Amino acid sequence: MKEATGECKVYWSEDNVLNGNWIVMPTLRVAILHHICKDSGRRVFITANSKLVCEHGECASSIGLWVSAEQRANLEGKDTPPLNSICDCSNTDGMHWTSDMHKGQLISLTYSS
Repeated sequence: MKEATGECKVYWSEDNVLNGNWIVMPTLRVAILHHICKDSGRRVFITANSKLVCEHGECASSIGLWVSAEQRANLEGKDTPPLNSICDCSNTDGMHWTSDMHKGQLISLTYSS
């Protein structure tokens, strides 16, 4: 079991990830493994609303914003802005939809009778 640090603790097992089970990410998003990047080994997950997220549960736009803010602060000689996430990703490789990916059918997370 891995433990995410931060305000809330979320536990998930590697077996659940690799067996294709829905898991609760550290950001409290619910996601399932989408693919593993060949070059980096990064695990990319997909949420119930088809957003690709890192293993911390953060989407590419958030990561890109943080990286950009950090670079800007470094150029201006300022302190790095605080990050309100446990995510330590430094790029968004593998987290963008490409023409060779398809979203596939997602299982509904809501109960319907």
